[in-house]
Amino acid sequence: NQIVVEFNTHGFQERLDSVLEIKVYPIIQELISNVLKHAQAKKMVIQLNRFSDTLNILVQDDGMGFERRRTGGREGMGLKNVEARVKDLDGVLYIDSHRGHGTTVTVDIPC
Repeated sequence: NQIVVEFNTHGFQERLDSVLEIKVYPIIQELISNVLKHAQAKKMVIQLNRFSDTLNILVQDDGMGFERRRTGGREGMGLKNVEARVKDLDGVLYIDSHRGHGTTVTVDIPC
């Protein structure tokens, strides 16, 4: 099984605060892990964008997707952990997924 990964960054002339880096790492790790374990994707895009007051993380795949309505909004432990970590950082998590059309997860965290 092979997957093509595209990785892009923008706005990182300076590093993030080290505490924020440490807290963001497991969020990104879990999102990537979910794609590798569940999506059956052929391509994944990871983008990290730093704006003046926001860190934007985007993880997108062309995999099988899922319908959140059919699960009643109940995600697996991985997404629940991501959601809790993002909330702990006063961030916002957006999930756009549809069966057969992949998944896009966007996280906005104040920095």
